[in-house]
Amino acid sequence: PKNIADNKRLELLEAVMALVNAVDIELSSKVILKRIVKKARTFKKKVIISYHNFKRTPTDKDLESLINRAGTAGADIVKIAVQAKNKKDVIRLMNITLKHSAKNLITIAMGAQGTVSRVFFPFTGSVLTYACISKAVAPGQIPLDVLNRHLKLFYKKSSAHPRH
Repeated sequence: PKNIADNKRLELLEAVMALVNAVDIELSSKVILKRIVKKARTFKKKVIISYHNFKRTPTDKDLESLINRAGTAGADIVKIAVQAKNKKDVIRLMNITLKHSAKNLITIAMGAQGTVSRVFFPFTGSVLTYACISKAVAPGQIPLDVLNRHLKLFYKKSSAHPRH
């Protein structure tokens, strides 16, 4: 979480590194980003470099820049979670996902308008999706049992299976 000081987050991430499959670090964590990436490489762990925007969906140019910057910083997987204010935001993010489907990219449109992304973006190339067990921790997040039902309903007949 961003409300924890960088030195404490660094300490926590280093302490659990051997126990996890991947580490997720914010692109904006400039003070500790390089050190976490290096530590993850030492432990042969995947690095997810993420960007969150709880206010809006950036422009396509800015989204492209974020993907490139995260890749340059050492991401094995780039995660972009942004607030969708309308259907156009969701469609723009879906198009970015489709464009980069050959890369390891996670995209999530947050908010009521973006809930659909949690079910359908895996089909467009997003590496994974997120759900909650009991209480949503992000706008538009849906319970795991609901997400599971939708994934089974929409993907059982498809030859393209989402990676969830």
